[in-house]
Amino acid sequence: MKTFVANAFAVGRLFTIQKFPSHAAKRMPPTRKILDQKRNIWVDKLIV
Repeated sequence: MKTFVANAFAVGRLFTIQKFPSHAAKRMPPTRKILDQKRNIWVDKLIV
C-alpha cells in the first residue's frame, strides 16, 4: 500500500510540474503559456 501511495504521489507531482512549470522553473527553461486556438489548450512556448 505504501508503494502505491508513493507512486501516486510521484505521478501527481509529475502532472503538477507539467501543468505549472513555475514550480520547476529552476530546472526548466523559461516558458510562457500561450493559448493554442486550434486545439483550445494552453501550451508552453520557449522564451528566446
